[in-house]
Amino acid sequence: MQSKPDTPQQFLRNSTFQGLFQSIDNHAELLKRVKRGLPDPLAKHCLYCLSREDMSLVIFTDSQAFGSQLRFYAPSILAKLNLDQEMPFKQVLVRYLHPTEPNIASRPMQQPSPETIGLVKASGKSAICEELGNSLERLGEAMERFAKEKAAGNPRCD
Repeated sequence: MQSKPDTPQQFLRNSTFQGLFQSIDNHAELLKRVKRGLPDPLAKHCLYCLSREDMSLVIFTDSQAFGSQLRFYAPSILAKLNLDQEMPFKQVLVRYLHPTEPNIASRPMQQPSPETIGLVKASGKSAICEELGNSLERLGEAMERFAKEKAAGNPRCD
């Protein structure tokens, strides 16, 4: 006769899962400590952090721009965290987490307005160097062609 299978609650009380839950709690507490030492706008972009066996602190952010700012704050983060640690962190690593939503580059391009096209072309005429001016004028012309094709219902533009 077969024994009755464990319920999900019994399964999650397993010591392996308990160790994982404890690790998640430790990382959540570490993230709170990291965020407390950062300016609010920057702290909002810290998504997750963890400690590695080599005594590195890894902070995950949602933006590469904010990741650069976090690198600037790394010495300050280390100093604050290491005040009350028996085994201090040696370095801060910042990693960018790619969004799970579709990338903006994969979305269809919107039809540029005539005002936008005109602004790009005008910027080309008043650019500080000839090469930049020529590039902006070509971009304006390409935008104009795209807008005409999109208005005509060209399927390549969707």
